[in-house]
Amino acid sequence: MIPSFRMPGEERIDSALIFLKRTGEKYGINPRRVLDAGSGPGFFTRILYVLYPAADVYAMDLSKDYLDLGVEDCSLKSSKTVHADIKYPWAGERFDLVIGMNVTADDPSAAEGWSALPPSEFLKFLTPGGFFFYTTPEFDPIDHRPSDNEVIQELIKRRMNLTPPELKPLEHKVIGDVDRSIEKEADFATLYRYEPLKQPV
Repeated sequence: MIPSFRMPGEERIDSALIFLKRTGEKYGINPRRVLDAGSGPGFFTRILYVLYPAADVYAMDLSKDYLDLGVEDCSLKSSKTVHADIKYPWAGERFDLVIGMNVTADDPSAAEGWSALPPSEFLKFLTPGGFFFYTTPEFDPIDHRPSDNEVIQELIKRRMNLTPPELKPLEHKVIGDVDRSIEKEADFATLYRYEPLKQPV
């Protein structure tokens, strides 16, 4: 399974920005180091170093071509780039805020040919007490009603089944264009705080 990047639409980027700004104020998110894991060419990364101007922002992706493209078109001009596979062991530095926005891996067993990387893959990048913003593409508004509580509760249940106990969910949110008259996907986002489990004495 090789991680790849699925570019979010503009509506999802705007919705994600609003969600991060609101929850950042609510939970006091003021990171010194930010990692956009699976950044692609940096469409969301460039927002992060505007949102957190005092932070060191890193963009990580498996594709060096994507990273080079981001530097070339200035999306990643102000960030540090890391050419690496998210799924490999990590011996690098840790981050106060990690973004995992629609990061997928090739998966021949899945109907779509890909599946979202689970939250557990991002633990190795987080400092204790750090925050993790995680989104996955979940539904086509033509087929679903993301505003329905029943659908939201099912998405939360499914997500929590994949969440390791060290990640404490703070808020869930549907982000993106959920207009049923427009054939577009929406994402399901969760903001976590990383609280390492206490080791038995």
